[in-house]
Amino acid sequence: MKKGFEEKTEDSVSALVLECLFLGFFTWLASLFVLGIVRIQFPTSLLFDQFCLLTMFLSIVTFLILKLGRYGFLPKLMRKDTFTKVLIATVSGLLFFSTVQYSVLAVDRSRSLYIFSWVEEGLITKSSSGVSVSDSSVDPEGLRDIISINQRIEEQEARGLMKSNSDEVQLTFSGKLVLGVAKFFAATFNLKGWYLHT
Repeated sequence: MKKGFEEKTEDSVSALVLECLFLGFFTWLASLFVLGIVRIQFPTSLLFDQFCLLTMFLSIVTFLILKLGRYGFLPKLMRKDTFTKVLIATVSGLLFFSTVQYSVLAVDRSRSLYIFSWVEEGLITKSSSGVSVSDSSVDPEGLRDIISINQRIEEQEARGLMKSNSDEVQLTFSGKLVLGVAKFFAATFNLKGWYLHT
């Protein structure tokens, strides 16, 4: 009897976890789609503000889905009490917020990622005397800071994303993938910061 009860509880927990994963993934994907539309319609530099507002909107919509939806859609989650639904809605919002902050916002604002584009375009060269920049017109302020560029290149070499010899700096295959993802995010979410600096 006890064994049967434990198996039933395990199945119930597994079903609840699957419903949470489905809801989290669905709301995250839908929110990315909405963010892309918002960025096309309102290509402002206030990207952080836009996804903060979208995070709050997402949490409210997720709560309403759980509160007002039919039991057949997410039966385990929808039978939970209001506090649990608020918690699940908050976690869904925070999942979106954290992933967008560390991906989309990073592409828009991170000089460490701009360097991938600069290396690909051949703006950064290396010689026995160190790193130099062939043309700083793309980003006069960023490309003038040779010490920071050199430090970031060394960091990316340690990560295996760049390699250099006595006369050039190159992206490795993994580095090209990182740059490809950055370019995809820049195009999808209309990231003005990326285009301004690369």
